[in-house]
Amino acid sequence: EQFPYLIRTGLMFNLAIGPSIYFFIKASTQKNFTLRPNLYWHWIPVVLHILWYVPFLTQSNAAKIAWLERFIQEGVMHSSHWGLVAINLYLISYYFFSLRLVFKYQQFQNKNASSIDNAYYHWLLFFCIVLTIPLATEFVTSMLGMEAIGMPLLLASYTFFIFGIYTAIVLKPAIFHALPNQIEETKAEEKVEKYKNSNLQEAQKEQYLQQLQSYMTQEKPYQKPDLTLPELAHKMNISNSYLSQVINEKASCTFFDFINQYRVEKAKELLHDPAYAHYTIVAIA
Repeated sequence: EQFPYLIRTGLMFNLAIGPSIYFFIKASTQKNFTLRPNLYWHWIPVVLHILWYVPFLTQSNAAKIAWLERFIQEGVMHSSHWGLVAINLYLISYYFFSLRLVFKYQQFQNKNASSIDNAYYHWLLFFCIVLTIPLATEFVTSMLGMEAIGMPLLLASYTFFIFGIYTAIVLKPAIFHALPNQIEETKAEEKVEKYKNSNLQEAQKEQYLQQLQSYMTQEKPYQKPDLTLPELAHKMNISNSYLSQVINEKASCTFFDFINQYRVEKAKELLHDPAYAHYTIVAIA
């Protein structure tokens, strides 16, 4: 009542939450991601939603206070019930798009990384789910005409989310910087196409496999904790797609399992070595 010109101003930007979280996930999981012009269309509904609030914002302070009093008494925020339903569906759809990116990032790590820190994946999952649940709840309550129940749940979720952010800052601040093993979006797509149309002959596969096994034995790249498929391919002067194909088809396993087989064998060797008898299994690992 003291600052009536602020009434509903926060609601103007509600639709921006969906695209913002989606692009945060993309920027976290995809290397060199930029907000290119072909992605600007995501902001069109946001701009239209802001313009929709202009008539209310230009009303007198008395009219705005009267609206606030009606909301407190009746618990109805939007003049259109189906408008609120549409807004919730719009936001929920972005959270599903974001979750799809999170799972895609996890799959990419499983295929291309030799060591996976699940804290990054779990953080992105937490980021999406904590904000999706109250929106889904608000969607149900709006369908039932019980908007006043959905709003407190939404606010409680944001409070819990902020608490989660502070906890994450203390426990693992690195998750707010570049996530490891980010997807190279264009190269990943090219790699899939090359793999489908690969002209790698069986003789070449055998040659690459022997070269790979020899390199693993002599250079021991598996001793690097965060070794990735592109990094190993670069060191061996082999394309990512060829190296991946050789490991998958000739070694019959993923890159993750292939590298860790060598680590396990090295660990077995050290466990039998008297010089390491004073080491625990955890220390060997």
